[in-house]
Amino acid sequence: MNKYLFLLGNTPKLSILELETLLQKKTKLWRKNVAAVELEDDEQAKQLMELLGGTFKVCRIINNLPSNPKDLTSLNKAYEKIADKVSSLSEKPTFALSGLGQMSDYFSAQELKKVLRKKKISCRYRKAGQWGASASILTHEKDTLDLIVIEDEDQIYLTKTVAIQEVDEWVNRDRNKPYSSGKKGMLPPKLARIMVNLALGNMKKKVEQPVLYDPFSGTGTILIEALLRGCQVVGSDIDHDAVAGSLENLYWLEHQYQRQFKYQIFQADVAQADERKWETKVDSIVTEPFLGRPNPKKTNLKNIFKGLKRMYLGSFKTWASMLKPGALVVIIFPFVQTSNFEYNLLDLIDKLTEYGYTLEVSPQEYYRKWADVKRHILIFRYQE
Repeated sequence: MNKYLFLLGNTPKLSILELETLLQKKTKLWRKNVAAVELEDDEQAKQLMELLGGTFKVCRIINNLPSNPKDLTSLNKAYEKIADKVSSLSEKPTFALSGLGQMSDYFSAQELKKVLRKKKISCRYRKAGQWGASASILTHEKDTLDLIVIEDEDQIYLTKTVAIQEVDEWVNRDRNKPYSSGKKGMLPPKLARIMVNLALGNMKKKVEQPVLYDPFSGTGTILIEALLRGCQVVGSDIDHDAVAGSLENLYWLEHQYQRQFKYQIFQADVAQADERKWETKVDSIVTEPFLGRPNPKKTNLKNIFKGLKRMYLGSFKTWASMLKPGALVVIIFPFVQTSNFEYNLLDLIDKLTEYGYTLEVSPQEYYRKWADVKRHILIFRYQE
């Protein structure tokens, strides 16, 4: 077993929840954005990276370093150890070296290059931030050794990047779909992937091709990520254009990946979706419902959230007839913070127990700092 460090995105709590859900075990948090996990090998780390939406880089610990870089002698020894390791990995290395957090004050690629040159080792270095070399460099220069020095408690470690997010694929699915909408489909694909993973990872009984339903499918972002995770999907939306656009996006997905997927999409208000003849009940619902207007006036917030509560409660009542016992609902609840009050839907949690829904984990926040309407991600389990 080797120790790997998962470098997490801008919502580390949510990213850790996703990681632990897929691994089915706890991780050790080294710092706010770094989770430590023991894995068999680099191949397992790469396979995990292909699934995750909330992790942007995975590094393997390859050496321990002297633990006091403030001392010049200790720092010089650290550079010697790094140089020896780099030269053992490549005869003419191209590398990036950075230090995470306070380690950035002591470790740099320029200094390592000087040590390697003294050892008569021909080398090149690439610029890197504290999170290491960019995904662009590592994608297009695959021989680059991306080295990051990370401290945990009283020990300093040298790590090597073994897996990164396929940035081009994420951008392609986010920006190059044929159908998009300024009013629908604002859910980021990475968040959609996280939500799908939370549903699949929390299933008590594993199914080869679970049925995942999105009753507010919009442009099909959740459906796309669920299909890529091996689900068969059902989507619906009240908007005819959204249904037609989602189908167009799924045709595009099949062409992009040269694969055939199992899906169906139909037009329906969420309150009438249960009137459709369902061939099988649903293993999970993953959805972002209507969150209210993007820039609500403070004077309207009370009435807006009153209306949203009615819609959400009605939706959960409708879904009860479609869900298998033990099925998951991974859903986004909106919230808005003003200077002296927060409007949210969290008081629905207790009301939903009457209809068979129990909350699995505490609500997770996801939002950008400038957003007026923010998101809570919640996971419910349904029992008849």
